[in-house]
Amino acid sequence: MRSDETGKADDPDEAVEAPVSDQSSAEMSVVIVTPDHYDTIRKTLRHIRAQNIRDRLEVVIVAPSANGLGLDEAEPREFFQVRVVEVGAIRSIAWANAAGIRQARAPIVILAEDHCPGSVRVTNRSKSCRP
Repeated sequence: MRSDETGKADDPDEAVEAPVSDQSSAEMSVVIVTPDHYDTIRKTLRHIRAQNIRDRLEVVIVAPSANGLGLDEAEPREFFQVRVVEVGAIRSIAWANAAGIRQARAPIVILAEDHCPGSVRVTNRSKSCRP
């Protein structure tokens, strides 16, 4: 986070944090990219929030800007932590995922995408996408 406390990261290697748990560390990080705002990833995050390990998940949202994201503060409360990585214009999904991975703090990182049919099931061992 910037030293001027605006909450805006100076570069893609910094993140805006919203800690929501008393645990010492997350078990898994879920990186999700939005090219514009929170509504684009809301449904996917709802599926991730439905997981029984949600309180042990760090969610890393990669977005052009934290200010333009429109994050609903009530929605991420059940996660261990939510971090927003500001990267400016999204050059590519791979580039944005890499920025999110660099900011992830858990030993396991999952890349989530919003085009997976059906629901997403996250467990301690695997991620599966089921129709």
